[in-house]
Amino acid sequence: MPNWCKNAVTIKHEDPSALQDVLKAINENKFCSFAVPQPEELNITAGFFGKDLPEHAELEKKERINIQKHGYKNWYQFRIARWGTKWEVEIAPKNVRIGEGEIHVSFESAWSPPVGVYKELVGRGYDVKAYYY
Repeated sequence: MPNWCKNAVTIKHEDPSALQDVLKAINENKFCSFAVPQPEELNITAGFFGKDLPEHAELEKKERINIQKHGYKNWYQFRIARWGTKWEVEIAPKNVRIGEGEIHVSFESAWSPPVGVYKELVGRGYDVKAYYY
C-alpha cells in the first residue's frame, strides 16, 4: 500500500483546444497517459514468478525485448521513470475547477507527484504550477 501524495495543479494554455485536450484526459482518468503515453508492450507483470517456472523464463524474455525497444522492462519502471508515480491518477469531477484559460485540479498520487507529466506538459507549451505534500 503506497503512501499518498496530495497534489494541487493549475494548468494554463493560450489555446483553448489544448486545455480541452487536458480536460478530456482528466475526465477519462488518463492524465498521465495523455502527457506521456506508455507503450502497450510494457503492460506485463512487474515482479517474479519463481526462477524455475516456465512463466518466469517467458517474463524475462519479454523484459529483454522491452528494454531493447523501449528502455524499460515493464510498466512499473516506465511510470516511475517517466511519470514520477506508479499509477495513473484519478481526478474526481468535484476536484476540477475550470477558469478562464486554466484548469485547476487536485488529486492524490502514489508515493510521489507526477513531475514527469508536468515537465512534458511544459514542453508542449502549457504553463503548469504544481504543489504537493
